[in-house]
Amino acid sequence: MLSYLYMILTIDTGGTKTLFGLYDKGTLISTIKIKTPKDYNDYLKVVKDIMLNNYDLFSLEAISIAIPGIIKNGKISYCGRLKWHDKDIKAFFASFLSNTPVFIENDASLGALGATREDDFKKGKALYITLSTGIGTGFILNNKIDPISKSLEGGMMVIQYKDKVDQWQAIASGSTISNIYGEIASKISDETSLKEIALRIAVGLRVLIPLLSPDKVYFGGGAGIVFNHAKEQVLKELKDYIPDRITFPEIKTTKDPELVVLRGCYEYAKDRLNREA
Repeated sequence: MLSYLYMILTIDTGGTKTLFGLYDKGTLISTIKIKTPKDYNDYLKVVKDIMLNNYDLFSLEAISIAIPGIIKNGKISYCGRLKWHDKDIKAFFASFLSNTPVFIENDASLGALGATREDDFKKGKALYITLSTGIGTGFILNNKIDPISKSLEGGMMVIQYKDKVDQWQAIASGSTISNIYGEIASKISDETSLKEIALRIAVGLRVLIPLLSPDKVYFGGGAGIVFNHAKEQVLKELKDYIPDRITFPEIKTTKDPELVVLRGCYEYAKDRLNREA
């Protein structure tokens, strides 16, 4: 069987920014970052222009695209942060990439795949959480994206934080933290703020860890780095509430929170190409 490892273009579409990454033989060799257009048609036009003007599309073995929403059969079923619904995105790319496979998947699921592959975690359950414009959650079972959890939207679960009841992403997303504290989460360092942020993160984990029982929990996204600063406080908040009968998972930040979804895009495309060869 032919093993695919070569030129793959990856695109991480976020609620705020879109990141392009070109992989050659498994190595990320270049990136381009743009602000994500909010209008769907504007997004398609900008992405197509960048692809045509910056990449030799005939040399690509595949294109792998992450979207922050629910994907069904290559279509965007629901993308709340960008308000894109019922969009046949795969058909658009097929219109000018007739001979190049295009793979489209949820961004948090791909982040989860990237996190476990770079950590060489192959057996067991892993939960990935991205703290960015919203909160995304992905789940890996034995080195593969768990198909049952593809529609998992942990950021939308309704929880209580102090006297507030709201979606978790309205309490602890990167954009929420920036709005409250006046700067991006990765730059916050004072102890009082970090304790508050830790509690905001922990209230969601108190639900997800007993529910999913992961062996590992990975944090990624632009604000994922804040977990390193607040880690000890998060662990304290969790250990006070997680029952002893629940195995406590290893919790860590991905090796490169900003690039982990691109890695997942690459790994997903490689898996699909090898499976379909």
